[in-house]
Amino acid sequence: MGPRRADAVADNPPPAKRPRAIAARNAYPRRRAITACQLCRMRKTKCDNRRPSCGTCTSLEFQCVYQDTATDFSSFDPASLAILDRVNYAIQLIEQHPSPTGSSSDSLRTYPPGPSEPVLEETPDEAISKSTENSFLLEAQQLQANCASSRLLQWPSLRDLCEPCEVDKLFFNPAPPEESTEAAAPSSSRGIREEDVPSLIQSFLENVHTKNPILDPNELRNMSRYIGEDGFQWNGPSCLILIACALGTISRPFSIDTPGPQDTSRLDARDYTTSESYYTAARKRIGLLDSSIIAIQCAFLIGVFEMYSMRPLRAWLSFNRACTYFQTYLHSSSLGQPVEQSSETVRSRLYWSCLKSDCEMREEIALPPTELTKVEYSDAFPSPPGNAPDPDGGNQTESSMALDASSERSWYYYLSEIASRRIANRVTAALHPLDPEEWVKTPVHHLQRIAEELDAQVVQWAENFPPIVRLSADDTADELSYYLHSRYLDLRERIWRPFLYLGAHSKPQDPNLLIYVRNAGLCLDMIFKHIHICFIRHRHHGSWFAGRSLFTKGLLVLVAARSPNIAMPANWMMAMDTCITGLRYWEDEAPDLRAARLTLQRIYQSVNSIVPAFGSAPSDRIIDQV
Repeated sequence: MGPRRADAVADNPPPAKRPRAIAARNAYPRRRAITACQLCRMRKTKCDNRRPSCGTCTSLEFQCVYQDTATDFSSFDPASLAILDRVNYAIQLIEQHPSPTGSSSDSLRTYPPGPSEPVLEETPDEAISKSTENSFLLEAQQLQANCASSRLLQWPSLRDLCEPCEVDKLFFNPAPPEESTEAAAPSSSRGIREEDVPSLIQSFLENVHTKNPILDPNELRNMSRYIGEDGFQWNGPSCLILIACALGTISRPFSIDTPGPQDTSRLDARDYTTSESYYTAARKRIGLLDSSIIAIQCAFLIGVFEMYSMRPLRAWLSFNRACTYFQTYLHSSSLGQPVEQSSETVRSRLYWSCLKSDCEMREEIALPPTELTKVEYSDAFPSPPGNAPDPDGGNQTESSMALDASSERSWYYYLSEIASRRIANRVTAALHPLDPEEWVKTPVHHLQRIAEELDAQVVQWAENFPPIVRLSADDTADELSYYLHSRYLDLRERIWRPFLYLGAHSKPQDPNLLIYVRNAGLCLDMIFKHIHICFIRHRHHGSWFAGRSLFTKGLLVLVAARSPNIAMPANWMMAMDTCITGLRYWEDEAPDLRAARLTLQRIYQSVNSIVPAFGSAPSDRIIDQV
């Protein structure tokens, strides 16, 4: 019986079902993916997956957020995951980044990778939505002057020509305040006069308030009336009026006049010493104020004045104080403590102005972020003020309406600036690593796709400007439109800057050199236009930033000029002359801009030694004498 059963089994083997099941599992192996938290995904770092907070979030003191379990696809097979990636990517492009109206969709459209293209390392479901406030705060925390001139001085074509820290070290060691005051414009000071307050407040509202509308003009005028009756007190309203008068004294109506080779900013600063008198009186009172809305406004406007007077380090400290005041105010409110009543609109304006100013400073100089970058106070744009009653209790006239034509233009500009700050942080996070060699390691199609998508967002941002602030070819005298156009050019230059680096430092046999050079040409076009925009003698909140931008753009021009791969336009030397003249105009007030001008001249002379140093003295050619 035994042998016969064995023979029967041998003649009729059972069906091989088990191997087919094994083959199916091998074809679509299931995997258990460990979901990283949102911060680690954003930073593209390995997450240890600790709960409730991973190690990275714990060290950064950031709220650790994991993906919703409802979207956990870890049990899906690879084919299903690939399909979901494609679908999610298409939905993301349609919902978040529509094609700009009136622009060429073919030139700006991006596509998911085709069958023959390698899949990008970052899939759509692994990225944080760029439209969320959480993403904006993450990007704000990571700003470390990645796009600043100090990074450019470390590029291979420039690093042997100067010390990268020669310029930035003077930011932290400026001239003593008494020297700056004594060397100011030779004008006699009128001192603090109560009868001058109404006219200075009006000058402040017309020339300064329009860029950061964090005050109620009617309330400010009402405070100034009490000053005329009772004089300056040691309280918040007097401090606010004093700093507003300081800004009203130093500010002037917008002008696009350009400086000459012998012009200096101090000679053009009329009533500089008078403005310092108001500023000093305001600083004596700011330390006496408790955390309140008016204290935040005073600290912020003191920072604005310090930017007007080219003292960026003091300005950053004042902005940091305003951020601290705001955070303390919010903390007191959350604990149920009695706080000063104010409208949500005022608080939202202060939040965005403080956060935006902190980002602007840390974008240029590597400074620690304020704690306000961790506060998710508002994910919406601030709302314009509604119609408010007249402070005297009477009916409003057309000139006293809360949102007149001038205020409307101011608010359109203000909201556009906040939107541009979001895009600028996004550009830095997506395209500007600390080490530029990361651009070399990135696949060119990946870099191109990111740049095109961000460029489309900037173009769409500019095309959506209301007509009231849109810059036309025939109108260059409008201040707000002028600055928005400057921001537009600067953003697009930063987007295409990686290709300038790649085009200038690549070998002639590089197969992607034509792509690099073509996009580097677009970057240079934005650079030359932006240099022209920054070359004005008008003093404003961003004058120091404009000087630093001239230095950065000049360095980029020299990087391109030193490379045999990039053909330079015939007028590039005129652009360098403009950068150096613009830096010289402000250098008496900002020692770091003087060092920047000397550095730029020295590198320029190494590129073209036959070009004169633009009338500079022999001692100016030695940067060690700064």
